[in-house]
Amino acid sequence: MTTCSGDKLYKLYVKCVFGIEKYLHNELLSFGFPQNDMTISHSSVSISNVSLKHAYFLSYFSRFAKQIYLQLATFTSHNSIDLLNSCRNVEWSNYLNPYVSFMVKSDISRGLDSFKSNNYTSLVVKDAIMDYFAHKYKLNVDLKNPDLTFLLTINSAKESSLYVDLVGTKLNNRIYRHQSFIQDIDSTLANSLLDDSGYIDNSIISLEDYLNYFNHYPDINNTKQLYDRLSEKFITNYRKNSMIDTSCSIGTITIEYAMINSGISPGSFIRHFSSEIFNHNDLNALKTLICYSNMIRQIKKLKQQDFSVFGCEKSWEKINIAVHSANNAGVLRHIKFYQGSPLDTFQYIKDDITNPTFICTLPLTGELRKEIRNGKPTHLKKYHHNMLNKLLNYIKLTYKNPKLLLLIPNCFKKKVIEEVINQKLEGGRTMYFSGIQWACYNYNCNIK
Repeated sequence: MTTCSGDKLYKLYVKCVFGIEKYLHNELLSFGFPQNDMTISHSSVSISNVSLKHAYFLSYFSRFAKQIYLQLATFTSHNSIDLLNSCRNVEWSNYLNPYVSFMVKSDISRGLDSFKSNNYTSLVVKDAIMDYFAHKYKLNVDLKNPDLTFLLTINSAKESSLYVDLVGTKLNNRIYRHQSFIQDIDSTLANSLLDDSGYIDNSIISLEDYLNYFNHYPDINNTKQLYDRLSEKFITNYRKNSMIDTSCSIGTITIEYAMINSGISPGSFIRHFSSEIFNHNDLNALKTLICYSNMIRQIKKLKQQDFSVFGCEKSWEKINIAVHSANNAGVLRHIKFYQGSPLDTFQYIKDDITNPTFICTLPLTGELRKEIRNGKPTHLKKYHHNMLNKLLNYIKLTYKNPKLLLLIPNCFKKKVIEEVINQKLEGGRTMYFSGIQWACYNYNCNIK
């Protein structure tokens, strides 16, 4: 059995929402993680040879990661007895103490008859932890809000890996969300749409720069040189743009866009990391990471021109939630929300619209939403196709060189949509949010 220690490099297991693995992989490449150290799998990317500094950096800046797990041990388990004995040999005292609560999750490959279920294997690991501390003290198990979460995975070859959640919370559950129980697009899916539009630019966010900053911190001369170099790079790559979400719901896409342009990293909302409990944590790395993140934010704040972002929504209740969420995220001054249909509200958008991207989501009535969920939707031609055509034509005729992403329930076939709007569509990747499977298409506004 091999275990990790504070002096060794680790392996990270980075989970994401299904379907955006390539976005996460490309983001890691842009940060500077080596291609050869990464492995893409179902809803995850694994990264080898990383330190805690790398892990903290990723958890702070990634816009596509859902959870980040640090590998503690690897071993082979043919049955529950092997699993119990192997887990007893893990140095749990490096992570747990009497004041820390924990829980165990399991992800077992199908077809392994020697392991009854995920819940059963989680109990085996929990028992091993309790046995390890049996003569020292009793630990607290908390299934709702634990301080630490451990994850056990067993593949079809019965190779087991034991991980611990580095952050302690799901990164895609943005805490800026006001009334988070209201359904909306997942924040990482929202960022994938923005990435499709070319909005996510990580050119001034570099793992190498951060490590150099850490090694010389708090050298004022080195900090100034880094600040000047990143400022120059940002100005070189910056282009003013605008984004309009024609059906913004509670504002997730508009807020994420404003956060990107304001230099606000997702990790800045993390109150504390679970890894701060570890005996071999690196609090200096966290301290310098916050300083580095603030530098990125300051550069974007001082150097860029104001950007434009607008959200349209018929529901006043959702607009109210969006306003509160934007305020919590610190970007309310950058966003203008309008109540009403897109065609009604476009007349109030008097600002300078430059390089606009429109994200158009087909609005759903309660009746149509019910039909879609029941698998028997009304034909698209019978539902608001005139409004959709008016909206698309208005955008093409009013704005110069706009980009347009069209989100339509996946139950409507691509050919049917093309017949309705009388134009060919590109793309068609699917995503699931608000209880419905959607398809995202690129609409070419240059075709008259």
